[in-house]
Amino acid sequence: MLLHLAAVVAPPPTGTEPLRAIRLELRRIAAAASEPAGRLMLALLGEAQHDPVDLIYGPVFYRLLMGHAPATERFAMQALQRVLDGLAPDR
Repeated sequence: MLLHLAAVVAPPPTGTEPLRAIRLELRRIAAAASEPAGRLMLALLGEAQHDPVDLIYGPVFYRLLMGHAPATERFAMQALQRVLDGLAPDR
């Protein structure tokens, strides 16, 4: 489901027609959000805004949704470690 939604996102606007690229991306997102899978994803994202583990999953989901960088296992483990380091008591 997430891959289906990620596939509708257009690449970042480049070239001489960035406004056209932005319009196309917004149309694709709106169309995907009106499908059952899109409505489910929006509901999950809405619920996640109040989830205390957002610090852990947020960076990974952001990469999956935006597609600007890969959401690799290495990145996920680095994000987790940063959270754990930030929560550790001062030594």
